[in-house]
Parts: sequence; C-alpha cells; structure tokens
Amino acid sequence: AAQSDLAAELQKAKDEAATIERELSASLHAAEVARDQLQSQIDALAAKVEEKDREVTDVANAAQATKADLTAQLKAAREEAASNLKAKLSGGEAADRLQRKVAELEVANDELQASKTDVESQLKSREEAVEGLQSRLADLEAKRKHFEDLVSTVRNE
Repeated sequence: AAQSDLAAELQKAKDEAATIERELSASLHAAEVARDQLQSQIDALAAKVEEKDREVTDVANAAQATKADLTAQLKAAREEAASNLKAKLSGGEAADRLQRKVAELEVANDELQASKTDVESQLKSREEAVEGLQSRLADLEAKRKHFEDLVSTVRNE
C-alpha cells in the first residue's frame, strides 16, 4: 500500500511538473511573441528616425545652398551699388553737394552738443537745488521735532 501511495504521489508530482512545464512553455512562447512584436516596433521606429534624420539633413543642405546663393546675390548687389555710387559721385557737383551736406551735419552736431551741455548743466544745477532743499527740509524737520519736544515738556510741567 505504501508503494502504491508513493507511486500515486510520484504520478501526481509528474502531472504537476508537466502542467507547470506546459504553463512555462506557454509563458515563454507569449514572451517570445511579445519580444518579436517589440523588436518590430523598435525596427519601425529606427526606420522613422533614420528617415527624419535624412529629411533634416536634406533641409540643412538646402538651407546651406540657399544661404550661399543669397550671400552671392548680396555680394553682387553690394558691388553694383558701390559701382553706381562711384559713378554718381564721380561728378564734381555731386561731390560738392556731399561735402556741403557733411558740413551742415557737422554744424547741426555741434549745436546738439552745445544744447546737450546746456541741458546737463541745468540738470546739475537743479539736482544741487533739490539737494539743498532736502537738506533744508531735514533741518526744518529736526526743528519741528525739537519744538514738539519743548511743547510736550511745557505741557507736562
């Protein structure tokens, strides 16, 4: 009977082990499927990243080419403007007008500087006056305080 009980327990343990093995096998299979799905998602994301990287590189290259083109156009426009200006200023009359305009601007600048100096001087005088008034106000405040103290002393006596 003991041998029969042991055999039954052994069979029960074997059955449980087989059940656990099937469950583990099913779990392993599910994990492998999930891993494969994740790997597919990772591969798809990597492909998208590579595509975006190529797009960014293409945009950067196009921007660089546009910048180079605009720089060349700007240089050509500057050269043309300088050439046109030289042609216009080559006449003596244009140069005389330009010199007169410069002289007028220098006179106007001198007048502005003189006006600025006057305003700064007036401002300094006013600041000194304000400081004087503030000092006088402080003196008056001190005298008022002293007077109030005297009045208070007289009332108390």
